Amino acid sequence: MYSFLTTLTVCVHFAFLLFVVGGGLLARRHRWLTVPQLLAAAWGLYVEAMPGLHCPLTALENAFATRAGAAGYSNTFIEHYILPVLYPEGLTRSM
Repeated sequence: MYSFLTTLTVCVHFAFLLFVVGGGLLARRHRWLTVPQLLAAAWGLYVEAMPGLHCPLTALENAFATRAGAAGYSNTFIEHYILPVLYPEGLTRSM
């Protein structure tokens, strides 16, 4: 059950991140999304700009992962999931 909740939280977290980054395009088409997208973008900027602050979804995800028997992670969602995709281990200038 906790493994499912961990996966669900990761999916919601990723969807929220996509909304923060690309929600402005949706808000142009659907005007009712303008205020929620601005609030989400402000929250995303605030969480990333403030040192030591983590998104509550990260804490929830780690709590579920720990209860499911996994280790969780100590850094942020972006550092854990997104940066390894953008900058894979072993990536060098010559590559």
